[in-house]
Amino acid sequence: MFTRLSLTCALLLSATAATADFCTDVRALVATAQAGFVEAPAPLTGSQSCRMTMGLGGVKAYHCAWEFEYRAEVALSTFARFDTELAACFETTSQHDQGVNHPDFYDLREYTVDGAVVRVSLKDKGALQLTYVFVAVEGL
Repeated sequence: MFTRLSLTCALLLSATAATADFCTDVRALVATAQAGFVEAPAPLTGSQSCRMTMGLGGVKAYHCAWEFEYRAEVALSTFARFDTELAACFETTSQHDQGVNHPDFYDLREYTVDGAVVRVSLKDKGALQLTYVFVAVEGL
């Protein structure tokens, strides 16, 4: 039978493993971005969807999305956890995006790493009554 202490330790170990897995996954995406996305990346663990995009000038990016109920607390905590994990993974701090004139809520953190940019964003979609957390890796 689990005691409260052993249950707390098990939960902490599980969270530590999830952090390591997320960091490993994102580092692999960064390496793929540095190589120009010549091979299809694997989806980030737990994401509902991932897809490649091409921006102006042919810059490729890989976007993964996590979908939540509109303004759910778990969306905020997921965004905060990803931001914290990325900061630890790349041993750097994020740049905060400038505010936007948008009716729904939006927050973006950006990490510039060797040959790539990693972004985590939180977006409310009022018309859909959904909140999304996005992680994107873009080659430079």
